[in-house]
Amino acid sequence: MPKVSVLMSVFNSNLELLNKALNGLENQSYKNFEVVLVNDDPSNEELKDYLKNSINTFSFPIKKMENDRNMGLIYSLNKGLKACSGDYIARADDDDFSYNNRLEKQVTFLEANKNIVAVGGWVKIVDELGNGSAVRKYPSLNDIPKSIPFRCPIQHSFLMVRRNVMIDVGGYSSEYYLAEDYALFLKLRYMGYKLDNIQEVLGEYKFTVQDSRKRSKKCRKSVFKAKIRFFNKKEFYNSLKGIGFGFTWWVFPQFLINLIYHREIKKPIIY
Repeated sequence: MPKVSVLMSVFNSNLELLNKALNGLENQSYKNFEVVLVNDDPSNEELKDYLKNSINTFSFPIKKMENDRNMGLIYSLNKGLKACSGDYIARADDDDFSYNNRLEKQVTFLEANKNIVAVGGWVKIVDELGNGSAVRKYPSLNDIPKSIPFRCPIQHSFLMVRRNVMIDVGGYSSEYYLAEDYALFLKLRYMGYKLDNIQEVLGEYKFTVQDSRKRSKKCRKSVFKAKIRFFNKKEFYNSLKGIGFGFTWWVFPQFLINLIYHREIKKPIIY
């Protein structure tokens, strides 16, 4: 039975949502996994107390590390990556919730499809209270080449990837601030690896209009840089259109970005 390392970084966490996220892992039908948790918020005493008091209440093993100071998500994920011992690495965020069959479905999928290196799935979009009904659908294997020049092909916090491939590509690239996930997927495709998504809802992803501010101009610039760096000549025209779209998205006013996301999360189905 392959081992899974669930990689999580915490910073300024909502403790109620973090507890829910960890309980979602506690109830997984697949049991051969560890959690590698990096605390990137060492000055947060409330978070440190929670981690100290709760870490032994879960049945799964937790490797907890703490940065000396706030170092950012990319540094923390790469630090945690070095401690992962699983055959597969599953990402999880501290405010998202994995349904109890998520890990089992993803392991089964990757075991049955040796040509696929990374798999995600659909997610339900919810707010801080867990309310919401929108489903974000992510593309399958054959549709990813058409969609990846324009959008992130996998929801990062529901990613499962082969550990040897993550090591081979050098983990997350620090130069793509706030777009480390998209840059990773572009790089994997650039190197000839195949990605896919299970066409089922695997959990709940917290996203609100306030979260759209994370799609800042700096983030969108990183996306544009990644599109240029990992330009896929084998899919020349789609990649070229993706660069054009990326530049337009980069220079878009932030208030329009917020309006677009506000409209999107009200839809019952999001592609």
